[in-house]
This record gives sequence, C-alpha cells and structure tokens, in this order.
Amino acid sequence: MVIIVFLFTLFMMLINVLPLILIAWFIGSSNLFGSKNKYGYINNKKILYEKVPIYTEIPCNKDIYYANVLLKLNNFPNYKETNIFGAIILKWLKEEKIVINNESKSGFNIETSIIDLTKNPEFDSTLEGNLFNLLYEVSNDGLLEPIELENICKYNYERFLQIFKDMNFEKISELKMNNNIHDKTPEDHCRMGNVMDDIIYKDSIELYGLKKYLTNFTDMANKEVKDVQLWDEYLMFAYLFGIADKVSSQFKLVDPEIKETTEYYDLDTSFLSFIDKLTNYILTNIFK
Repeated sequence: MVIIVFLFTLFMMLINVLPLILIAWFIGSSNLFGSKNKYGYINNKKILYEKVPIYTEIPCNKDIYYANVLLKLNNFPNYKETNIFGAIILKWLKEEKIVINNESKSGFNIETSIIDLTKNPEFDSTLEGNLFNLLYEVSNDGLLEPIELENICKYNYERFLQIFKDMNFEKISELKMNNNIHDKTPEDHCRMGNVMDDIIYKDSIELYGLKKYLTNFTDMANKEVKDVQLWDEYLMFAYLFGIADKVSSQFKLVDPEIKETTEYYDLDTSFLSFIDKLTNYILTNIFK
C-alpha cells in the first residue's frame, strides 16, 4: 500500500513538474540556437552610441553594401533591410546609370520626379542588375513614375525584398571568407556564435559617429568645405540610417550654395520622402 501511495505521489509530481522542465529546456535550447546565429565581438565588446565620437568622413571605404550589413549585424536603431534602396538609386545616379527628371503633370501645377531607366547600363553586381530589371519591368517603358514604383508593394514585394536579403547574405559570406567573421572559439569569450573582428568593430564605431554627425548637423558650430564636397556620399549613408529626408533639409539650410556642388540638389524632396515611405510600407504592412 505504501509503495502504491509513493508511486502515485511521484506520478503526480511528474505531471506538475514535467511541463516546467520542458519549457525550461525549450527556452534554453532556443537561446542556444539563437546565439549560434547571432553576431558579437571578442570579449563581448559593446558599442555605446552616446559615447561614440563624432565622425565626419565616409566610413567603410564608401561601400554602401558593407555599411548596410554592419548596421544589420550591430542591430542599429531603425535599421530596415530596404533602407539601402534609396542609397542604390543615388549610387546609380552618380554613376550615370540612370537619370532623374522632374516633370509637371498635365493639368496640375505639381512637379514629380521620374526615374529614367533607358540608358541600358551594365552592372558589375548581379543583384544590382536584378533590381534594375525589376524596376524596368514595373515601369513598362523605362520611365518609372512614383505610382509605378508603388506597384512593387502590391505585386512584386517578395521579389523586391528578396534582392536586399540576398545583398546582405552575399556581403556576410564575403566577410566570413575573409575571416572578418569567424565561428566562436573558446578564446573569443563571446556569447554569440559568430565573432566579428576589430576591423568591423572600428568601422561600426565610425558608422555610429557619422550618424551622430548627420543627425545633429545643423547644431554643429563650424562647417568645413569638405562637408559640401562629401554631400553626395552623406546623402547615400543618410538613406542607410533612415534619415535622408531630414539630412537633405538640414544641409540646404546650413549651406545654400550646395546647389553648385552636388548633382542631387534638384531632386524633388517629396521623391526622397516617397522612397522612404515606400520601403517602410513594405516592411510594416506586408511583412508585419
């Protein structure tokens, strides 16, 4: 009888405790799996935004794809995979692969920017070529209007977003091949499974510093000539940070003569804003 009571008591305890054990195991295994797929620095070094010094140069060797990946790997505030879209458009404009025309709609006194894709450019990057082909396909005639760009959200959003995911995957693979990122070893003292080296750490700090500079640009006491000379690159990186609209307005207020030094000055500001809104719409409404 005593044995029966003991076994019954043990059975009841297992019924009550087993779910807790399973939950604890699931959480532990999830954290372990998650850490294997996350990125960190040796000795668990952190970057504290408030302590990062202002940085006025263009970091990451001006490579927007490398910079974009660092924003992702560092869990940069307000990072979105599609932020780079605006930077790519400006890159193509600078490389004369596209032309942006401001046109007035018939019957309306409103100017809108249209992306002219008819120059038949060549691309070193297959993924850039894929993005260009998608935009051309949506435009029908090679003249991409805002409403046609918006159609990407409705009919091509998965293909559109996948291009940016592939760009990140390609760059991360390159960093791993160059051993800038390696699997954690016991000597690394890193909680994450992927360890980023000191080169990435330095470049990431400079990225934080540039964002701090651009965010507070109108508050800076002294502006140097190089600020204007770097305007084109500043705007590309402002897109990566998700603050292009704000930076564009600030720069024109600080230096009215910028019109003579940059090919982006005449871009319709509503067009800059539209690209931001388009990419944010894809992420917040379709992939929420």
